[in-house]
Formats: sequence, structure tokens, C-alpha cells
Amino acid sequence: VDSLEYGIYAVSVMHDENKNNKLDTTFYGKPKEGVGVSNNVTPRMRAPKFNEAQFEMNQNELSLDINIKYP
Repeated sequence: VDSLEYGIYAVSVMHDENKNNKLDTTFYGKPKEGVGVSNNVTPRMRAPKFNEAQFEMNQNELSLDINIKYP
């Protein structure tokens, strides 16, 4: 992407360790591979909510540090 409009965003990332193009999960839905979310939100027993991970894109360049958590 060359540019994004200014606004409110949230980002999630995953490490597809086995390269099957999907996030592998346990029977209960817990990730088996590394995942991370903007603001490094890590709620227990649920996925992060948008408002927890949101950030404002209000400049031409923005750098985010996202920690990837592994099971």
C-alpha cells in the first residue's frame, strides 16, 4: 500500500509457522501459532476488541511495535 487515509485503525498479525495460509487453533479456538495485535493487547479467553487495539493514523509515517505471542 502506498498510502492510507488518516483515521482509526487496528492491526493483527500472525506467524503462519506451517505455511498453510490459515491460523491453526485448538478445539477451543486458542491459537496454536504466533499472533499479535496493535497496542499489544492480550486479553484472556477472548480475541481483542477493536477499541482495545485501535490507534490513530494521523501522519504520513507511523511505526508500530507488535509483540507476537506464541503458545
